[in-house]
Amino acid sequence: MRELSAELTPAVLGAEPLPWQQGIWQQLTAQHRSGRLAHALLITGTAGCGSTEFADALASFLLCQQPGEHACGACKACLLFAQGTHPDMVRVVPAETGKAIKVDQIRDLAGFIGSSAQQGGYRVLVIAPADDMNINAANALLKGLEEPGSKTLIMLLSHRPGRMMPTIRSRCQQYAITLPQRTEALAWLQQRLPVEADAELLLRLAGGAPLTAVALHQRDEIGGRHERFAALEQVIRRQVAVSAVAARWAKQDTLLLLEWLALVAADLVRLRMVGEQDLLRNPDAAGLLQKLAKLTLDKKLFEFRDKIQEYRGHLLRRSNPNQQLLWEDLLIDWRALFSSPKKRPE
Repeated sequence: MRELSAELTPAVLGAEPLPWQQGIWQQLTAQHRSGRLAHALLITGTAGCGSTEFADALASFLLCQQPGEHACGACKACLLFAQGTHPDMVRVVPAETGKAIKVDQIRDLAGFIGSSAQQGGYRVLVIAPADDMNINAANALLKGLEEPGSKTLIMLLSHRPGRMMPTIRSRCQQYAITLPQRTEALAWLQQRLPVEADAELLLRLAGGAPLTAVALHQRDEIGGRHERFAALEQVIRRQVAVSAVAARWAKQDTLLLLEWLALVAADLVRLRMVGEQDLLRNPDAAGLLQKLAKLTLDKKLFEFRDKIQEYRGHLLRRSNPNQQLLWEDLLIDWRALFSSPKKRPE
């Protein structure tokens, strides 16, 4: 398996689709057995639902020399796949996290897409995230999508397909991996997390996306949240300097923190508009959020939420704002939401 990126997730030996992916799996494997599998697939859906894992499962199945319902996990092709050395499998991802997939990475695929499989079966190309291709890279891919070699599957993975060129999307069959039912996701999580982990809270914080919940546990998101909520309250009370908190947060993943702060603002809006706790994305901070929701105004909250989204947009467009100044700006605005001396939480 050729690598056209610095960072790849290792393939899983005998990979199988996740439980909530069975519907799409049955459709695609049936199409393959009847010789009707499209040469290009666009796999979309909510982040954290396992599009990469699904692509691995389908790729290993197509490359397997003796597949059943899934890849056998034991043949030469499966062993090569698991080791990341299968010559008929190529993955393309950004060379650096947060950067675009560049045109040279796509041009390097021309020989692979148009050649015959070295192992005599399928050739599989996975591009992820496909919406991270720059315009030149996307244009370079168009010809490959129009005239691939025989027994070639191109899989494009994207959580934001609207950012892709319409001409790319129109050349692919599209399948969406949706959020699993809560009971199914929770059962899957409880089998994979330590007993002491709060699987229900993690799943709630992840918006129902199981793999996101696993990632939150791995980076001790619950512990980190306690620190962040404490810092927000200290900023309001002027018990800590905005610059000090900004300096700490500037060293963390800015996009993830902005997404969390956007959910905090959304919870405050929700409490002010409908007063409903059951729908909070931050249920572990319900007490604090209830107090704060009473101390601000709707207009201020909407303006604050819009500013967060504006900064998120800058980051997604790969601009590079000064992290320290970004957080100082947002934290000053956060404090201003509760600026009246009579409206500070006790």
